[in-house]
Amino acid sequence: MNFRIFSIQQPASSIQYLNRHSFSKSNFSPTFAPMLNRLKQKWKVNGWQLTIILVVFALGGSLCGWLGRKLLGLFDIDQTAFRITLYIVLVTLLWPFCVIIISIPFGQFPFFWNYLKKIFRRFGGGARNNHR
Repeated sequence: MNFRIFSIQQPASSIQYLNRHSFSKSNFSPTFAPMLNRLKQKWKVNGWQLTIILVVFALGGSLCGWLGRKLLGLFDIDQTAFRITLYIVLVTLLWPFCVIIISIPFGQFPFFWNYLKKIFRRFGGGARNNHR
């Protein structure tokens, strides 16, 4: 007996495959293009610089997660809830450092330095000028 649960049809050519699966015909473009344009306007950057900024965010977050796991491995913690809580705290504290370190070789240090200063001011970490 030959039971076939699903059938996989391969397109006749890679052109047909790309035409059938291109982003222009999916929900990717209408959803993300306006969002990316808003980010370009908000951050006052061009398309190339936005791409580099998003790459730095991704690499910085990945480095942060990797370092968090490595540091957590130094502790012998068996309780899952405490381990998860400690990981979240570690990642939260490591993220600004990781993003700054990754931004330097990509030439985006000024952008990320200003971005982090703005975040710290919002969370009460920076000095405020509204004391009277």
